[in-house]
Amino acid sequence: MSTRKRDRERERTNTERRRTNWREPGGRSAAPTRRVVTHKVLIGLHSLPCILVCIVFETIYKEVDLTQNKVAMAEKFIGKYRFVSSENFDEFMKALGVNYLLRKIANAASPVVEFSLDRDVWTLRNVSTFRTLEISFRLGEEVDEVTPDGRHVKTVFTYENGELKQVQKAVKPGEKDSIFIRKLEGDKLITTCICGNVTSIRVLQRITAVEEAAEAICFQTAKKRLQLLPTSVSQTFVSLGEVSLGL
Repeated sequence: MSTRKRDRERERTNTERRRTNWREPGGRSAAPTRRVVTHKVLIGLHSLPCILVCIVFETIYKEVDLTQNKVAMAEKFIGKYRFVSSENFDEFMKALGVNYLLRKIANAASPVVEFSLDRDVWTLRNVSTFRTLEISFRLGEEVDEVTPDGRHVKTVFTYENGELKQVQKAVKPGEKDSIFIRKLEGDKLITTCICGNVTSIRVLQRITAVEEAAEAICFQTAKKRLQLLPTSVSQTFVSLGEVSLGL
């Protein structure tokens, strides 16, 4: 065999080997498939940032919408409520460690509770002849609070499933934690007070705008008549009247 023929035979053999290496078992060339797969992967990678942005914005929108719905529901608590009845409140105060004298005063009190809202800041005002307490808070944020019996606690308010939950964590070692769960039933504010395994239920009635206006008129009329009495006496009655009306 001549040298030229051997060279042609060798070149043909090498060409066949190269073709065999580029083919898959099915006989199809792998090179085009690899290019298509590569292009698909590159297209997918280019689309990934847009997909992630859409997912993030959808999540944020859902969270904002959920928060707005919660605020709208919680706004139903805004208003004034007058104490109506109480069940097992003395036992609840005993569980907290409140002394006998303060328990008697608290049991005799008929407080007026008021909820107000300024943007996202809530204010809870508790007015009674015993004392007036006020706490401002944002839902989900911890704040410092002094309880009616003088205990210092860390308090968090949350709103879920129509209930406004207040959790008080004792700061001083040895003192008890407590939970207050408030919910609306018609025009009544039902407060469940919990300390350990002791539970108390307190019921308050919403004061309507008409009732509040009528009481204010009666109070102003009585205030004018009290001015005929000695100053010290009239001031005492006026102060008591303001407290009872939550003014």
